[in-house]
Amino acid sequence: MPTIEEVSGVAITKDDKVVIMGTGYTENTTSAVVTASLPGLTNQQAWRLGPGYNSASVALSAAAGEGDGCLYVGNTGNGSSGTAGVTGATFTENPLNVTYVNNVMSSLPTYVGNIATISNTGRGAGVYAAETAGYIGVYAADATCKVKLKKENQDPHSSFILSLSSIVK
Repeated sequence: MPTIEEVSGVAITKDDKVVIMGTGYTENTTSAVVTASLPGLTNQQAWRLGPGYNSASVALSAAAGEGDGCLYVGNTGNGSSGTAGVTGATFTENPLNVTYVNNVMSSLPTYVGNIATISNTGRGAGVYAAETAGYIGVYAADATCKVKLKKENQDPHSSFILSLSSIVK
């Protein structure tokens, strides 16, 4: 199981009972998240989530925050084309379960920084992803939490993006 030193991103359910921790920035790590009960980070459990390369950032859809919805994982990659992207998974709080759905990689030579949900309702509609090649990736998701890369927008004022947030009205 990944160690607490490898945690690089967190998401917490709305009732503050479960934390989902992304683990990243270690060599040759497949996509995995760790869940734990709050308070105290007890009942830790690792969940392997497909072929993604690292899992530095995590985001819960609004429905998942309520206990049943989508968990999105930003796969850091290693800087080579086809290694960074987003993994979609289903998440249920009671009983606790995380199930891999799919993984989509960018063809750009990039890393993925943090991710943010596109919508603050339902299953989240997908995520925006900060991509270090100066792009913002738009990964849409369907009701089953399956993600699809829709487009990557280059920011003309940046050659390196590591962090972003979304404000949804």
